[in-house]
Amino acid sequence: MFQHIFSKMAKLDILLKRLGCELKDDNIISCKGKKEDIKLKFVEKEEIAPAFGVSYYSDNKILVRKDLPEDIRNHVILHEVAHQLGYRDELSANLMAFFKDPTGWLKTAKVTLEDPERRKFYLSKI
Repeated sequence: MFQHIFSKMAKLDILLKRLGCELKDDNIISCKGKKEDIKLKFVEKEEIAPAFGVSYYSDNKILVRKDLPEDIRNHVILHEVAHQLGYRDELSANLMAFFKDPTGWLKTAKVTLEDPERRKFYLSKI
């Protein structure tokens, strides 16, 4: 069990390094050029759905749904970290995350396209 959790966090840390960031522990992300650490919190689907993740700039905090599959969750974390690093619009954050994790982006896009509520929500943001 411990190795499984560790391998999940190790994969996320590798992806974060591609953005110039690192996972300090399970809930703190540190990024070069960002003065304050980013707090990462995993939440229930109902708290932020239909969003997969939310970034609060003033609090340096990211919320990510804990029900997401690992590849999608990691991509969403990259996307929200990109917002924290100054890529405020959805297209820029998506492109940044896509170039760092294309497989996660494709899986996330597929899930979004298959869900009418999520599609409508996302289209309202771009």
